[in-house]
Amino acid sequence: MTYQGTGNGACYVWDAEIKGFGVRIFPSGRKAFLVTYRAGTRKRFLTLGTFGKDLTTDEARRLAKTTLGDAVRGTDPAEEKEKARQGETVRDLCVLYMERHGNAKKAVGTTSGASISISCRSGRT
Repeated sequence: MTYQGTGNGACYVWDAEIKGFGVRIFPSGRKAFLVTYRAGTRKRFLTLGTFGKDLTTDEARRLAKTTLGDAVRGTDPAEEKEKARQGETVRDLCVLYMERHGNAKKAVGTTSGASISISCRSGRT
């Protein structure tokens, strides 16, 4: 399978057996397996891996079936991948710490309903 697109854009070849599974072929010759599905009203694309480097065709098909099955069951695999890539923020870690250890570290005589305010300068909430 070789690049058959025009210009600098990638071309797509879709699998005949698994709806939503295909390969994106770049002008450089690199091939990336992907799935497309709907999460609510959004059409999503998720790259599974690169042919030869990350996955064989059979591995990509198995992964596509699992990923598309997750999407049918209501999860958004692309969103899950993004969350895993971003990791936890300092805010998340502070909240988790206070939930787990806040009461144990509280000074004697403080109220149990005390709350904390977390401020971030990065613009992320």
